[in-house]
Amino acid sequence: MKKLAIAVLSVVTLATVLAQEPVNLDVVHRIRDEALQNSRVMDHLFYLTDVNGPRLTNSPGYFKAANWIVGQMQSWGIDARLESWGPFGRGWEFTHFSAQMIEPAYAPLIGVPLASTPGTSGTVTGEAVIAVIANDADIERYRGQLKDKIVFLGTGRDLTMRTTAPGTRYSDQQLSDLAAAPTAGRGAGAAAGCPLLPGAVGCEEHAHGRSAHEPGVAGR
Repeated sequence: MKKLAIAVLSVVTLATVLAQEPVNLDVVHRIRDEALQNSRVMDHLFYLTDVNGPRLTNSPGYFKAANWIVGQMQSWGIDARLESWGPFGRGWEFTHFSAQMIEPAYAPLIGVPLASTPGTSGTVTGEAVIAVIANDADIERYRGQLKDKIVFLGTGRDLTMRTTAPGTRYSDQQLSDLAAAPTAGRGAGAAAGCPLLPGAVGCEEHAHGRSAHEPGVAGR
């Protein structure tokens, strides 16, 4: 009884304190209106991603985005600045890549360089070869054979023609079947085939003799 009395007293005391705390609804509504009507989250995200682009550490895109953030904060009256840290190492930025097969017939190649790959300092041409290198023995097998070659690593993969659409829509009959599907769960309504529909209260004629708090039964 002592424990119960202490618990009840604590709840009453807490409720009294909360009831006495004043709530400035005007401030609450102003905060809510600012978030819903004047939010600039998407504008900031646009500048950080689309305008400034990738922001790999110590890259030109990183410093461009960082300087933009500092400028924004300063325009809001915040004393913001960049602080140095490190050492980190060199940065990297992807500016341009193109590859074409020129013999026996022209064909464009699709690809992107790996991060931190050094540039080619201009156009590079050479004989294209395929090399499957998975272990030290493979390295020895190709030793001296790949100099000045453009090497494609791996065995490649077969490309099959797509004959079906990547996405499909449900037909009217499929939607009707989904709407008439039985409710999942242990309830009597589910066992009797009560349809699962948005906002459905439940099939009360099948719920007799069960507690209204059990899954699958909706009480009124």
